[in-house]
Amino acid sequence: MLSLLSLLKHWRRASAIEYNVGLGFSWAFWYGQWTRLAKSESAAFHGCLWGWGILAATAGIFSAFVALMLGVSDPSEWIVTLGGGLAALGLLLFAVANVSSVTTLVYPMSITLRTRFPKLGWVYAVLICSLPAILLENPVVFESYGVYLAYIALLTGTYGGIMMADDNVVSRGRSIWRIRDLYIYGPESRYWYWGGFNPAAVIATLVAGGFYLWTLDPLNWESPNGLFQYITAGLPSFIIAFVVYAFVMRLWILPAMKARYPTTSIEAKDKVVSK
Repeated sequence: MLSLLSLLKHWRRASAIEYNVGLGFSWAFWYGQWTRLAKSESAAFHGCLWGWGILAATAGIFSAFVALMLGVSDPSEWIVTLGGGLAALGLLLFAVANVSSVTTLVYPMSITLRTRFPKLGWVYAVLICSLPAILLENPVVFESYGVYLAYIALLTGTYGGIMMADDNVVSRGRSIWRIRDLYIYGPESRYWYWGGFNPAAVIATLVAGGFYLWTLDPLNWESPNGLFQYITAGLPSFIIAFVVYAFVMRLWILPAMKARYPTTSIEAKDKVVSK
């Protein structure tokens, strides 16, 4: 009986960590969208640091403690339970947060869509980007929020490991990202690799993603290999993607492509200026 209770405790703890890993990785999209909308580097940095960092964490901790004190997990219920000015303030903050969040997601997505299809009008672009969110506004999706977070941990955790390895190990923080090349479809782009695919990223994604699904089945919330309650799934997959990508890039891709990454920061700046 004690072993069963201990196992359940480990499983719940691992699930809580997994939810937060997925939620944490999901913020990367918001950082990217805000950075693109910001008018200056300072605004981009402080907007992310304060808005989605310190202030968001403070609001989350406050909400968590209120839920624990009232014994109610549904925000709409504990806001009503508090009553008066706090309820009105809470509803106002929820409205502002949701409207601003939707705006910072839909607008950059619409820009990207119109970049690919220039003749598409703004109204149609916004509607197309908003339609999936509208379709997902139903109880079934909300009840499966944990599954959503698990898939976010799977996808963005793996992708995050690749990006971190690329910047910190492969290029050692000295490569300068060229936004223009990200939108060039063809060998002229410095990120084209072979036929538009980077084999190192594909291999790292398959290995890390496969390990994640072997460790946690998000749909049934079960662990095929029995390791989830001890190591979780998102964090190990992030590390695996990081290591695999770094090794394959350094040992195979870069030598085969004759190192497209600059070797020094001065060389990087010279290449940008020359182009």
